[in-house]
Amino acid sequence: MLTHGCASRNRMEILEWQAPRVNKLLGRNSPARANIKASRLAVQIAFLCVENLRAVVLAMSFHVTSRSCMRYALAFTLVLVCSSFATAQTEEFGNSGGDPIKLFDRGQDAHAKGDYKLALEFYEEAIKLRPEFPEAELQRGQALVSLNRREDAELAFRRAIELRPTWVLPYAKLGFLLARIMSRPGEAEPVLRKALELEPRNFEALFELANLRGGAGDFKEAIELWRRATAAEGATASTWDALGATQYQNGEFQAAISSFTRSLTMYPANDGARERRARRPRSGDGRAMFHPPSRRRRRHPARG
Repeated sequence: MLTHGCASRNRMEILEWQAPRVNKLLGRNSPARANIKASRLAVQIAFLCVENLRAVVLAMSFHVTSRSCMRYALAFTLVLVCSSFATAQTEEFGNSGGDPIKLFDRGQDAHAKGDYKLALEFYEEAIKLRPEFPEAELQRGQALVSLNRREDAELAFRRAIELRPTWVLPYAKLGFLLARIMSRPGEAEPVLRKALELEPRNFEALFELANLRGGAGDFKEAIELWRRATAAEGATASTWDALGATQYQNGEFQAAISSFTRSLTMYPANDGARERRARRPRSGDGRAMFHPPSRRRRRHPARG
C-alpha cells in the first residue's frame, strides 16, 4: 500500500516539475497547452479514484459494516469517475467547453480554414448550451451547405429567421439555397424580397432575385435589380456583365455595350464580356441566349 501511494505522489511531482518547462515551450493560449492541462487533471482524478477504491477495499478488510459509510464511499467514487468523462470532453473542446461564445468563435476559425465538419461540431455544441443563438444557427446552416446537407441547412436558416426575424443575412442565405442549389425559385422569391425589405442594398439578395426575374423573362425588373446590385457593396465585374447581358436580352443594345465596357474596365481578362460587346445585334437578339453568369459562393463564413 505504501509503495503504491509513494509511486502515485512521485508521478504527480514529475508532472508538476515538468509543467514550467512545458509552459515555456508552448504559448500561453495554445491548444496543445490546453490539452496538457486537461491530461494533468485527468491523471489527478484517476489517482483520486484509485485511492478512494483502496479506501473502500481497506474498509471492507476491517469488516466495516456501516452501510451508509459504504454508500458514501461508492457514491464519491462514482462522482470522480464522472468527472473523468467531463475532463475528456474538456480535452476535445479545450477551455471553451462551457462557453457558447468561445465554442462559436472556434467554429468560425475552423469554418474559415475549410474544416466544415469540425466547425459544425462547435456550432452545435454552442447551440446546446445556448438554444436561442441565431448567429450559430446561421453559420451552422452555412457549414451544412458546404457539406451538401441541404435540407438540414434549410432548417438551420429558418431557425435563425425564427430567432431574429429582422436580421437580413438568414433570409439572403436561405434565398440563395432555395433558388440556386435546391431549384425552388417559387419559394426563394418571397424570401429574397423580404431580405430586400430589411436591407434594400443587400448584394446577395439583389443578385439572386435579379437572376430569378431574368430567368422568368421579366427583363424590366431584372435590369432594375441589376442596376441596384452594381451600386451595392460587393459589386464586381460579373455584376456589370450580368446587367449587360440582361440589357441585351431586352433589346437595349447601346446600354448593354456600356455595361460590358464597365465590366472590362474592372476585369480586362473577361473575354466573354469582350465578345458580347463586339457582337452586332441581329433580328431576334433581344431574346438571345445570354444568361447572367453564376456568382461564386463564398468559402468563408460571414461574421456578424
